[in-house]
Amino acid sequence: SEEANKTNGGRREEREGLRIAHNLSQICHCHAQGKVGSGFDVSSAVYGSHVYTRFSKGVISEFLENVESTAKVKEDGLGLSDTLLEQL
Repeated sequence: SEEANKTNGGRREEREGLRIAHNLSQICHCHAQGKVGSGFDVSSAVYGSHVYTRFSKGVISEFLENVESTAKVKEDGLGLSDTLLEQL
């Protein structure tokens, strides 16, 4: 039914939104903490329980290097939101 499709579509959008929020939060957390930590606190904050896949620092190291070099160029402070948007 049309109502079921709206509900299922909404759930997919919610899951995708949580996935994006989780991934972006993990990247921000890695940047803020100097790439130290497990990320379980971020995962728990987003999902309310632990749904976490461990990743190698090498997976995002180039991304973080670009964020850091771009942030240093910003005259108005860190400009992290603009920097992340440029990198994503």
